[in-house]
Amino acid sequence: MSGLTNLQYLELSRNEISDIASLEKLTQLSALYLSGNRISNINAIQNLHKFSSLYLDGNKVSDLKPLVEIRNLSSLDLSGNQSDLKSLVVMAKKDFEGEKLVPYLFLSIHGNPLNAAAKAQLAELKGYGVRLEPEEPTTISHKSDAQKATAGSSKKKASTQTKK
Repeated sequence: MSGLTNLQYLELSRNEISDIASLEKLTQLSALYLSGNRISNINAIQNLHKFSSLYLDGNKVSDLKPLVEIRNLSSLDLSGNQSDLKSLVVMAKKDFEGEKLVPYLFLSIHGNPLNAAAKAQLAELKGYGVRLEPEEPTTISHKSDAQKATAGSSKKKASTQTKK
């Protein structure tokens, strides 16, 4: 792939790819589709600054730090990953402060586990103008939170049955 340095669009979805190091020389890419692979490390794309669209849905990406300096990114699909949103907050803050060329990012996060910290980060992202899909994500990520939710509904059922 190193000879394809002028490539602007690349579709590699659903190819069981785990290593994307060979993409680091594709500096002209504006759209990259890597959906449904086995990717966990995205360090290879941190210097590909021309992205406007990046689709990483259905992978295993958690560290988003490599995306912070990508200035043209306007559409990012992280659905079905376990991504830490802290880096995106940094990125959105730069957008908001006018340090980036594209001031609004569209972010899709369906199926990402969200704990209280992630929900707070999402609220901060929305405050910086990031558009979220879904608008109000509700996925529970910690077993203890899920157990609490289940326990709460079990108590309701038990109290209903007791009253009958």
